[in-house]
Amino acid sequence: MKHFAHFALLASIAVLGCSPDDGGASDVAKGEVALKARDLQAAEKCFAAAAAKDATNSVSQVRLAVVRMQLGDPAGAASAVAAARACDPDSAEALFAEGQVAYLKKDYALARKDFAQVAAARNLPAELRANALAAGAVVDVLENRLDAARIALWRALRTDPKCAAAWYHLAYLSRVTYDFVEAALMQYEMASRLLPASDERVAEITRKILPSIRDTEAQRKTAMVGVSKRDPAASAKLVAEAHALQAKDVKKAAAKFLEAWEKDVLSFEAASGWARLASASSSAANPDRVLEAFNAALDARPNNQALYLAAAQYALKVGKSICAQRLLDQALAHDPSSKKALTLYLDVLKRNGKTKEAALYQAYLKEL
Repeated sequence: MKHFAHFALLASIAVLGCSPDDGGASDVAKGEVALKARDLQAAEKCFAAAAAKDATNSVSQVRLAVVRMQLGDPAGAASAVAAARACDPDSAEALFAEGQVAYLKKDYALARKDFAQVAAARNLPAELRANALAAGAVVDVLENRLDAARIALWRALRTDPKCAAAWYHLAYLSRVTYDFVEAALMQYEMASRLLPASDERVAEITRKILPSIRDTEAQRKTAMVGVSKRDPAASAKLVAEAHALQAKDVKKAAAKFLEAWEKDVLSFEAASGWARLASASSSAANPDRVLEAFNAALDARPNNQALYLAAAQYALKVGKSICAQRLLDQALAHDPSSKKALTLYLDVLKRNGKTKEAALYQAYLKEL
């Protein structure tokens, strides 16, 4: 992944449970000002001076490690972390910094161990534990443990809904791994609101990523078959007629919904109306066409959890378990706390022979 999203945040939370002695306190304060101004060289000098004045102050050592990581000096950061751990073996912030240094040095086993230890410590602030979970997820992604990464990020947000790192990395997964565009948009927007304004990723998100996603989506919809011939007014009229017919003649109502969808391929009401009736009908309908209608409706309203469940259940009914898994993956991208979606997802994973992945989601489901 391009960014390891925790350096600046760790600098801001490293004071938790600690306060520097008088020796070097003014240097720490100056370093904080320099760090906020993104003057990393000045910040390093200040924190190094503070550490030299009081070698037992783990706070200045952790800050020094953070700055050196940002400066691309993992060896120097490792030295500062070792000093911090030596003077305060119980410092969770120092342990977190050690995990970050291990990550930079590609010692992923140590990084995972350190982050897991911080995340598991219930006595620590939620902010720190959530960021440890998010940091561990980054390691999971690098080792291609994508399900473990996604679940770790969900856990991070359950621990602290304001965890910017978790939102950012979830957005990465939604966009790059799963191609869930609407989920990625929402997650990137959340990350940009929660990240410090000085964080370079805010500009990246707002100026590059979000406009790129929106432009691509607009082009995709413009290129869809039938878009140029849309007649929303005629479609809405047919939808109203279909609703009026449902109680009397389901078959005719379905035909009206289908005609409405053909009049406007972007109509949620038409696509979802026909998909629901066609999927419940005992008469032979083209399963691919029905699933296409479900997907069209979900494309229009990607947060509709009930429709995801209906579509996934139909996919299973017609023997398309891979399609069902994809639908539920998308449902969970929008609402990872949905017990109904998770329960059905577990069944689908087992059907698809993914027992190891199912065990991960089963453990997460028990936590809800």
